[in-house]
Amino acid sequence: MEALEKQNKKGRVATVWFQPVPYINAICSCETPQCGGLRLRMDFGLHTVYKAEYVADVNADLCQGCKTCVASCQFGAIRFSPTLGRVLIDQTKCFGCGLCRDRCPHGAIRLVPRDEIIGLRGQY
Repeated sequence: MEALEKQNKKGRVATVWFQPVPYINAICSCETPQCGGLRLRMDFGLHTVYKAEYVADVNADLCQGCKTCVASCQFGAIRFSPTLGRVLIDQTKCFGCGLCRDRCPHGAIRLVPRDEIIGLRGQY
């Protein structure tokens, strides 16, 4: 866990690679576009890496519009809305890695179970 937390602070996404379930083959900390598994999914639609069971959700009352989370999202799931003065999260793009939540200095982002969001159930 300590090693994963160090990688998290560097902005890397932890992925778990497995062979026949439940055998864990590797735990990797990558960043896009260097990660081969993430690239295969994002560029070619091959589900070599699945999304987490969580998605990011922003609390509009707590968001200060500092854009720290935007810079930390490797999946392009977060954008700043100048009109609203806060960020918006496209949960269909969110991989649920939690980097945005960890970076938010205002505690405005939380992770919620993917299956609790209508339209995202089973979308891993």
